[in-house]
Amino acid sequence: MIELRKLFKIRFVLVALLGLTLVVSGCSSDTAKVADSKEVARTPEEDSSQDEADSIFDEEISKEISYYDESSKSKKEIEKNNQPAIQIVKQTSQKNQVKVEADLDKAQFRDMVRATAADLQSLKPHERKQVINLVKDINQYENKKINNEIKKLKSKADKGTLSGAEKAKLLSLLPIDKKGVKVKPEQKINPDQVPPASDLKDKKPGNSNPDKLLPEKPGKEEQTQPEKETPKPGNKTPQPGDKEDEPENEQTEPGENQESGQDNENQQENEEQDQNDGNDQNEQEPQQPDNENTEEEEKPESKDPGKDKDQQKDTEKSMVEKNGYDRAKARDYAYKWWNKRNNEEYGYYSKAMGGCYSCWYDCTNFTSQALKAGGLKEWKSDPWWYYSDKKPSYSWGVANSQYKHLEQRAKPAKSLSEVKVGDIVHGDFDHDQKIDHSAIVTKIQNGEIYLTYHTTDKKDVPLSYWFYYDYDVYVWKMGTANNQAR
Repeated sequence: MIELRKLFKIRFVLVALLGLTLVVSGCSSDTAKVADSKEVARTPEEDSSQDEADSIFDEEISKEISYYDESSKSKKEIEKNNQPAIQIVKQTSQKNQVKVEADLDKAQFRDMVRATAADLQSLKPHERKQVINLVKDINQYENKKINNEIKKLKSKADKGTLSGAEKAKLLSLLPIDKKGVKVKPEQKINPDQVPPASDLKDKKPGNSNPDKLLPEKPGKEEQTQPEKETPKPGNKTPQPGDKEDEPENEQTEPGENQESGQDNENQQENEEQDQNDGNDQNEQEPQQPDNENTEEEEKPESKDPGKDKDQQKDTEKSMVEKNGYDRAKARDYAYKWWNKRNNEEYGYYSKAMGGCYSCWYDCTNFTSQALKAGGLKEWKSDPWWYYSDKKPSYSWGVANSQYKHLEQRAKPAKSLSEVKVGDIVHGDFDHDQKIDHSAIVTKIQNGEIYLTYHTTDKKDVPLSYWFYYDYDVYVWKMGTANNQAR
């Protein structure tokens, strides 16, 4: 029996297989939109002679098909039991200036539910629970529709009558592999102990090991200087040459890891100790840094600007992987467009949604743009990943499909210590093997990994939030991606 992921590698079938493209963009809900779609458009590469070849592996595909868990709850029951969460979602849509009708059968409403779940840190603990419960009910309600379409396509596969476009549709609908490599924090996290983002602004994980992404519990007294260390916002803008694993004074969003600046003289000694990673060394003058290497490297900056520029160029080169992927460029693109839409260059989805500016679930379209800006080459043959004003590929705009594409193209991170700036992160909110959200790593600082993403537009949100809410997290190491043109 041939595994589905291996089928992607069989060029004989897949030149025709992945020609079907998507009508609308977004994340997991687009899996349902794909199920809704009546269109099975064929690419110019497909012709009638390929249909016979397409049927060769229908039997193997049929044997590998699996389904999503469904809800036994009715639409009315879900809406009745989740009224507080529905009101929260409405408030989120108003904040995003998107008009949404609170109807489970409306894809845009389901999108906004997931968008709210991607921004739980802005909610109070009891509101988070309400939204998470609604997400689970929404996903399982939606799964009925997806499963029905899978059954229809399976029936065709059993008869050997699937076209290449229908195979593309089928494989895009299927759950991700249970054996997918998840990254996890070193310790179990209790979401009930995580305060709102506004209360976490002076907190940080405080661990040198990036696998330990735990905040201090509310009220727990900090005992060491490193645990007081937090990013200092507003000191400088991100530079392409910055290393992702060194402290960067990036601008952060309100309520996200913020603390006061360095102009408070009463805190000067503590802040100098923070900069020295908690090393307790005696200083003759509080105003002078100790012999930490990072401080010594900063001294020549004003004396030899030319040397500093050379060092910056070397750093920029270090962020370019052997496969040509430039992590700094991917990050910089994400920073440039984190709260805007590049509809002039990537205008398909705006047009498909009636000409709106930002009324769709845009997380995967955004990360695909950042990947391309980082130098990841589009693939216009199997397994397809490309943008087109006529119709982009599934994997360009659908999180579930982007996951499956990267599964064929890059290696997964097995631990948080392997994660780098420019890597792609996928989240499954309710463990149903359907990807709900995608984001890009834009900063790594003080043992914390930060994500930037669209829909509820966010810049440098701690990845640890996803662990707090018990999301399944997958990370793709883009430095390992196959970057040969196709």
